Order: sequence, then structure tokens, then C-alpha cells
Amino acid sequence: MIDFVTIRFFFSLNVRKVTMSKQIVTLLADAGRVITIATLSAFSIINIAIIIERVIFFRRNSAEDRGLILETVRDKVLAGKVQDAIALCEHSTVSLTKIILKALRVFAGREGKKIETVPLEMTLDNALAVEKIRIDRFSWLLGTIGAIGPLVGLFGTVLGIMRSFAAIAMRGNSGQGVVDVAAAGIWESLYTTAFGILVAVPALVAYNYFVRRSRSQFELLENAANDMISIAMEKNDSAEHSK
Repeated sequence: MIDFVTIRFFFSLNVRKVTMSKQIVTLLADAGRVITIATLSAFSIINIAIIIERVIFFRRNSAEDRGLILETVRDKVLAGKVQDAIALCEHSTVSLTKIILKALRVFAGREGKKIETVPLEMTLDNALAVEKIRIDRFSWLLGTIGAIGPLVGLFGTVLGIMRSFAAIAMRGNSGQGVVDVAAAGIWESLYTTAFGILVAVPALVAYNYFVRRSRSQFELLENAANDMISIAMEKNDSAEHSK
């Protein structure tokens, strides 16, 4: 027959296990909260850095007068001054001049000969693909932060609520003391969700804005590539008429 001492021993052992598990939950929740805040802080810094970099990039890309550049290049190419047109575009880093420069190098390689449109189109397609990567750079990261930011904040909130209930269980009492502990713990944990939303909203707004700017800029580059093909055909026609 099990005596009272044995029952008391097993009861105390179970109490220690439960207390230890509650302490582990508290420690994990505290660590998770720190990790959550650190992650969201890193996300906010990344947001600011990407937004600044993209704004500068698109402003520089839009600074050049597209019509003026194409008209100047057309006049120089038709006048047989392809090298002058290349020199005009070589020192620019914007996407438009990079596309034009690729076409001009094809023109220079066919000096005095007919410009084949198929190789020119392939060259321009490759150049457009490279510029599309530059234009779309970092957009996916903004979209990812905007999507997972609230989830990371919610994760911190769940850990905080777990910590609150563990603290309530360890107190072992009831009444106003338990209500105070629960309210304080839940209030502290909810700010991680608010922080996650605060990080996600600017990221999503910036993502949608930059995606729209990327599409419009890429369409302008495609138009510029088509203009260079037209210039090549015009140059071929003028060369045939001069013979």
C-alpha cells in the first residue's frame, strides 16, 4: 500500500516539472520577443534603404530627355557619325542610354554595310533583359517584407500571450492579481503586432509604387529599342539611295 510520504513525493515531483515547463515557456517567450523586435527593426531599416535607393535610381533614370537623346542619336547616325553618337552615350549610366549604346555598337560594327535587323533585335532583347533586372531590383524584397511583417509581429504576440498565461499559472492565485498580470502581459505582447503592421504597410505601398514605375520605365525602354531598329532601317534605306 502506497503511504502518504510516497504520494507527497510524486506530487511534489509533478509540481516541479510543471513549474519548470512554465519557466521554459517564459524564457522562450522572452527570447522570441527579442528576436521578433530585432527582426522587425531590421525589416524597417531594409525598407528605408531600399526606398531611398529606388527613388534615387528612378529619378536618375527619368532625368534624361528621352526624345532629345533619340533625336540627337538619329541625326548623328544618319550623318555617318556613329562614333560621335557612341561618345555621347558612353558616359551615361541611365537605362535609356545603355539600350541606345548597345544598338550603336552594332551600327559601328556594320559601318559601310547593311545593318541586319535580326542580330540587332537579339542584341536589344538581351540589353532589355539586363535593364529589366536593374529596374526590378529589390522590389521582391519589399513585397516579401510587406507580406510577412504582420506575421512576424503576430508571432511575437502569440509568444507574449503564452508568457502571460505561464505567469498566471505560476502565481497560483486568482482575483485582481491575476487580471493585472494577464492585462499587463497581453498589452506588452500586442505592440509586436502593431510594429509588424507599421513595418508592412510602407513596404507594400512602396512595392506597388515601384512595380508601377518599373512597368512604365520598361515600356519606354522597349519603345527606345524599337526606335533604334527604325533608325537602323532608315540608315539602310539612305545608304541604298546614295548608291
